[in-house]
Amino acid sequence: MTEVVCGLVLVIGIDPTFDVPIVNVTVVKGQTAVLPCSIDHLNKFKVAWLDHHSIPLTYEERRVVDDSRFSVVRPYVKEWNLQVRDIHPLDEGEYRCTINTNPVKSKVVILHVKVPAEIVEEWSSNDVTVQERDSVWLHCNVTGVPSPTVTWHRRTTSGLDAHDCKQRTVDPGLRSQ
Repeated sequence: MTEVVCGLVLVIGIDPTFDVPIVNVTVVKGQTAVLPCSIDHLNKFKVAWLDHHSIPLTYEERRVVDDSRFSVVRPYVKEWNLQVRDIHPLDEGEYRCTINTNPVKSKVVILHVKVPAEIVEEWSSNDVTVQERDSVWLHCNVTGVPSPTVTWHRRTTSGLDAHDCKQRTVDPGLRSQ
């Protein structure tokens, strides 16, 4: 059975379906994330987004949480994408796009947040001068997600400029040693 409402063709009796059940989205801290949710045959049902603590964020196109970073973006009729501006590491987790069918249908979107590598100056060594054959402990504290790796370089008498922690290579794809 079909019904035409405001120029839209509704197919009665067909349950709504999601395009894919689970999606991973990865963004860098401070950027905007768009969590996709595409629904076929929504008909009379309603859409809501829940965060990783099962707190409702949106209902239909309205934001219901007191955080203006969240909104629903609908570039096409069947899309109910959740946009999150200025991503924080605490935003990471599982989000659910839900339809109020009986039982409720959900699509899971897992949000991963990367944090650029950053050297923590106050917990890192300053310039150190030692005598030849003396031992020295150097500390370079680096934060980031995933955990970065620090590569050390030694200043040589030839003038090679690789002398402090700031100029060391930080590889955010590897674990720190």
